[in-house]
Amino acid sequence: MTGAYSDTSFKGWDAYLFEGEKVVWQGRPHWQMIFANRSKAEKITGAVMMGLSVFGILAIRMMHSDGAIVPVLVFLLGAGIALGIHPKDILLRAVSTYSLTNRRALIASNLFGQRKLNGYYINPNVTLEFIDGARPTLYFAIEEKTVKRRDTEAERQRSEGGSSSDSGPIYRDVVIRQRIGFEYIDEGRKVFELMQAMRKGGV
Repeated sequence: MTGAYSDTSFKGWDAYLFEGEKVVWQGRPHWQMIFANRSKAEKITGAVMMGLSVFGILAIRMMHSDGAIVPVLVFLLGAGIALGIHPKDILLRAVSTYSLTNRRALIASNLFGQRKLNGYYINPNVTLEFIDGARPTLYFAIEEKTVKRRDTEAERQRSEGGSSSDSGPIYRDVVIRQRIGFEYIDEGRKVFELMQAMRKGGV
């Protein structure tokens, strides 16, 4: 995206600061389990998965079988959907460090030895989203990526049309928009005020 860069050979903040650029704030996100707000449909879906997995576990125990690992995983997945727990996000926060300079927001991570540094310029064109709370979150960028998803509707239409020339799966491109920011930090209000000042050229 415009105003962003990525470098996988991150060695420290100083090597990436321009002349006249200085760090005005630095911190780390809270990585502990956080329950996100979920829609009614997501809560119902998660609860159904949890219920079905419990029946699966009981049935397997009654048959004295050792295949309970699958329903257990389904139960955990259902709990995550219902409660808004994202293990991947928790892991990423645990290995991330945030830094705000008088020009940019920097996010560094070191996941399994893979170091990465992403930077985002804070200027008048940036839209800030502040989510208040005990550990506020501040979003300042949106990234888009295209992924392949299986198109079951297209496959159904092909099947109903009687086409047998190609029976393989059909995929379509789906654009996913992801908010980027400083998540679950202690000094969210302070950082928000600093970024507001940066947008006006005051830091």
